[in-house]
Amino acid sequence: PPSRSNLAMEEYLLTRKREDIVMLWRNDNAVIIGRNQNAVEELNLEFIREKNVTVIRRMTGGGAVFHDLGN
Repeated sequence: PPSRSNLAMEEYLLTRKREDIVMLWRNDNAVIIGRNQNAVEELNLEFIREKNVTVIRRMTGGGAVFHDLGN
């Protein structure tokens, strides 16, 4: 899904490139969780499956955030 591609590209650019980068992107219905979060414990997986929401782990810590085409 595009959500995974966007975050994978972000991680690649942040870890492999040294020049300044501006990256604009949008994700469709995805929950982005922090590096140390336990998805099984912290997410309503039944709701996520029902609504066909993608769950993606990002390289940084912090809480879960919801992305959609409106943000």
